[in-house]
Amino acid sequence: MYFENEILHPGEKVKKLRIMIQAAQKELSSKNISRNFISAIENKKAGLSINAAEVIADSLNKIIDDRAYTLPHITSDELLLSEEEQAIRIIKNGITELSKYENESIEQFKLKVDDIENIIDSYNIPEDIMYDFYEVVIDFYYNNFCYEMAEVYILEKLDLSSIEQNKIEYIESLLTKMKIYIELNKNYYV
Repeated sequence: MYFENEILHPGEKVKKLRIMIQAAQKELSSKNISRNFISAIENKKAGLSINAAEVIADSLNKIIDDRAYTLPHITSDELLLSEEEQAIRIIKNGITELSKYENESIEQFKLKVDDIENIIDSYNIPEDIMYDFYEVVIDFYYNNFCYEMAEVYILEKLDLSSIEQNKIEYIESLLTKMKIYIELNKNYYV
């Protein structure tokens, strides 16, 4: 896929791909889609319909094949992905990446968390993905003895649980919080 780590409007994706393969707007046009319409899509003045996405994807793929580029073909579905859907995909990939951190640098982990939080702040992310994110962050900080940071994310998760009145998640958050307080108290009296 072409846009694994970036969030672009469908028109921006069309333009970026077209420039990448050094094609003119006219080369993407057909009897069904004019060059002016492609320009309007690229400049966010017109929406990308399913039919237009299929025609544009076919044209891009034909150019890729004709010019013998060793690039994967683009699908209309990839062109049509909304910015929010792209954000969700990036966050899910980020959660997977974060879950693989064990004894890596806490600073590196924090940078990745900050990147994901910036995306979360900009888009409407489903609560199940938010729970997964908080869980991975809490586990990392807890396992690396950063109890104060773990507590910050427990409170975030707790707020999300309280808002949604999700009893199971709420109880899990309380139990995790209790576990951290126990560890903090052990270290305090040593």
